[in-house]
Amino acid sequence: MIVRFKERKDGKSSWQWSEFPNKVAVQLNDTHPTLAIPELMRLLMDDDGLGWDEAWDVTTRTIAYTNHTVLPEALEKCSQAVMWKLLPHYMEIIEEIDKRFIAMIRSTKPELESKLSSMRIMDNNPQKPVVRMANLCVVSSHTSELFADNVSIWRKKFQNKTNGITPRRWL
Repeated sequence: MIVRFKERKDGKSSWQWSEFPNKVAVQLNDTHPTLAIPELMRLLMDDDGLGWDEAWDVTTRTIAYTNHTVLPEALEKCSQAVMWKLLPHYMEIIEEIDKRFIAMIRSTKPELESKLSSMRIMDNNPQKPVVRMANLCVVSSHTSELFADNVSIWRKKFQNKTNGITPRRWL
């Protein structure tokens, strides 16, 4: 998608990264494709030389996330140890996202400090440290449909959509 974006200038002499989210959308349907987030950040920073802030702006305006359940046991969590072993650069990016998210909460929403441990991406429980993939999706996307604690931070990200099907019609 990045290569195709660069190839298509739409009559302009060059392309601008700020236009990427207007031309490309990445829909994360549940938490399974969550690693698209650190991968897009990696591509933008490592391959295309963007700084963190510009890459983050492009990523958060490109990624959209939908989750179809509110059951905590259905929200994917990945072992930090396994991810550090298999995907160390992704983990560096995820840790930085988490660090910046925490700093943003502390500076803009200090009243949420008591909820921060459940909202953050990295669950550093000593018995079982995990990466909360759904939290990574919420923090990194432009719209989401879950996570009540986060609504007070990003009202516009959270939308409730129905699939338009009513069971009464079929009864």
